[in-house]
Amino acid sequence: MLAVAAIAVAVAQLAAGLALDTAPARVRFAHGARVLDQARALGGAPYVLLLGSSRFWQLDADTAAVALRETVGGDGPGLLKGAMPAGDPIVADYLLERLLAEGSHPRLIALEISPEIIANPSRWVAEHAVRFFTWRDVAVWTPEIVRAGKTRQVAAARFAPIHLYRRELLTWITGVQPPYLRVAAAVQAAAAAPADHDGAGPNAVTLFGLRETRKWLRRYRVDGGAARALERLLARCHDAGIRVALVGVPVSSWVRELYTPEIERTFGAYIDRVSRRYGAEFVDYRAKVPDRFFRDHHHLNRRGSELFVRLLVAEVLAPRWSASAAAS
Repeated sequence: MLAVAAIAVAVAQLAAGLALDTAPARVRFAHGARVLDQARALGGAPYVLLLGSSRFWQLDADTAAVALRETVGGDGPGLLKGAMPAGDPIVADYLLERLLAEGSHPRLIALEISPEIIANPSRWVAEHAVRFFTWRDVAVWTPEIVRAGKTRQVAAARFAPIHLYRRELLTWITGVQPPYLRVAAAVQAAAAAPADHDGAGPNAVTLFGLRETRKWLRRYRVDGGAARALERLLARCHDAGIRVALVGVPVSSWVRELYTPEIERTFGAYIDRVSRRYGAEFVDYRAKVPDRFFRDHHHLNRRGSELFVRLLVAEVLAPRWSASAAAS
C-alpha cells in the first residue's frame, strides 16, 4: 500500500512539473510575464529596453523616460524596464527571444554587465531553473548546476513542484492570489530590503554581499552558460539591427577591490572580443559613483539611483538613441 501511495505521489509530482513547463510564463515567472505584457502595450512603437539584475531594476523607469524625452526632444521613445532581481544575460536572452518572436522590436538595449554575472558557473542558475527552465534545459545545464552547488534547489523544482510552486499553482487554479499570500510576500520583501549605507564603512549586508561576490569570482572563468547566453543575445540584436550598450553598472570600492588584475584582464578581453564581433559597445560606470551613494556592496541608495539614472540617460541612452534614429 505504501509503495502504491509513493508511486501515486511521484506520478502527481511529475505531472505537475510537466504542466508547469507548458504553463503561461505568468505562472512560474511573473516578472518576465509583466515585461512581455508591458512590451505589448507599447504596440509597434520603437523603444529603449533596459535589461539586467536588481541593480537596474531599482532604477526609476519614469524618471529615466522623462529625462530621455527631455534630452532627445519631441515625444521621445518609450522605455521598458526588463531588468529584475536575479536577472543576468540568461534572463535577458530568454526575454529578448520572446519579445522578437512577438514582433516587439526595441531600437536600443542597455544591458547591465559585470565580471560576476558572466562567470562560470552562473550565480543564479537555481533561480533560472525555478522560473523558466524545462526538463530539457535542466539536462543541458546540469554540469553548471552541480558546479554551482545548486543541485538540491533544482531537484526541488523538478521532483517536488507541487510543494515548491504551491502558491503559483493555487493562484493559477483560482485566478487570483489569496490575500494571505499577498501579505506574506509583502512582509518577506520588507524584511529583505537592506537599509541605506551610512558611509561609515561596510555594514552587515555589505559584508555578506562581499563574501558572496568573492565566492562567485573564485577561479574566474567566462566559458559558461551566462557567457553563451550573452553571445546569443548579441547575435539576435546584430541580426535584428538593435543597438546594444553593455553597461558596467556602478559598484562600491569594496567590490572593485575583488576584481583582481587577472579577473579584469579576463573580463576585459572577453567583452572586447564579443563587442567587436557583434557591434556592441561597452561603457564602464563601475567606478563612477562614490561609496556614500550605496546601500550595500553593489546596490545604490535613492540618491545614488537618481544620480546614475541621469548619467545613464545623458551619456548612454540619449546619444545612442539619437544616432540610431538618424540612421534609420
